[in-house]
Amino acid sequence: MAKRENVKNVEISTEELKPTTIGYLNNKQKGPFLLIIIFAILLGTLFFMGQITDFVNMIFNPELYNEMRDAQRSSSLDSTGVVEELNSGTTLTISGIRFSSFSIKDGELRFSTNTSQASGDFSNYYIETYDRAQKLLERIPMASSSINSVKLTYTNVKFISINRYASGSYPNVNLNDSKLTCVKDEETYTYEFVSGGASKVTFKVSMRLTDSNTTEFNSALDKYTAEAAKGATSGVSKQLNSDESAFTFTKEVDLQSASLSELSYSYSYNTKPEQIAFEMSTRGYRCN
Repeated sequence: MAKRENVKNVEISTEELKPTTIGYLNNKQKGPFLLIIIFAILLGTLFFMGQITDFVNMIFNPELYNEMRDAQRSSSLDSTGVVEELNSGTTLTISGIRFSSFSIKDGELRFSTNTSQASGDFSNYYIETYDRAQKLLERIPMASSSINSVKLTYTNVKFISINRYASGSYPNVNLNDSKLTCVKDEETYTYEFVSGGASKVTFKVSMRLTDSNTTEFNSALDKYTAEAAKGATSGVSKQLNSDESAFTFTKEVDLQSASLSELSYSYSYNTKPEQIAFEMSTRGYRCN
């Protein structure tokens, strides 16, 4: 006899189905905001990649980090125009070249560099030397072909700097009663200025006979005796005072009317004092 199965009666509803709301998904607001956050993280990572790399190296590879830091410091330092006290430990870094081991010997300022050949153009660079009071002694042009020593006119150097002056760019100079005096050994040039321009120059050389300069003294005395004996020219006056042990020769030149050939370092009328002081200092004259 077959087993009887239980059958449940199902009620069939004819009522129309209605949707039921259980919540909302706001894709339009959260989608773009999430993309902005992701892009911000990516951009920040790219921007701070160097700092992140340094931090990782500092933690996990400190030796590499120190090497990279020292290299960055060396490349970023520039001592152009910085005045430093001169001693064996003085170091100046110009255009990536490090100047060190400074010393004065046999009338020369000697130094070492961290490269066998200058990689930069030093045609407008000058070594400037100063005395104990940081008063400029002389300004020496640097040669791009040889930058391991320069000859000094004054050896009482206490401070030093290396500076760059573009063509026609001269440091300011203070005049004393509208005059600029430039001195080197026995020679003195005194430039006088009117309305800011050169108008007159006086050249003076004085020598006294000593046991060590007899030949030099006699040669100079003969030279200026012959110079004083020449006939007068326009805008020029000369005077020689001498005896057996000393002489003084003076020559005044009016720059407005005299020929420029009258003196070795005579300038055109109305030349600015900054130019004269700068150029005379590169010749070893001390100007003030």
